[in-house]
Amino acid sequence: MAGIFAALIMGSNSDERIWAIVVIQLLLAPWYLFVAWRGYRLMKAASLLSARQYEQKWRHKLPPEYSDSESAATAKWRRRRKR
Repeated sequence: MAGIFAALIMGSNSDERIWAIVVIQLLLAPWYLFVAWRGYRLMKAASLLSARQYEQKWRHKLPPEYSDSESAATAKWRRRRKR
């Protein structure tokens, strides 16, 4: 955002400003991709941790008709393993 702000201030006409913003965004594209990849990995890890916690702590506290169910992450892992 600071780069865009600087480009808006430094550019003398609108064409220069647009090109400055485009160049800055292209230079920042690898950072955006890294942040998206890292966010995906963190969400996946949190999901697996939550599934493990469900299996260990909460599953046996459910009523009998639900206690034999498995978490979505465990079911997905089992389906992938069968391939």
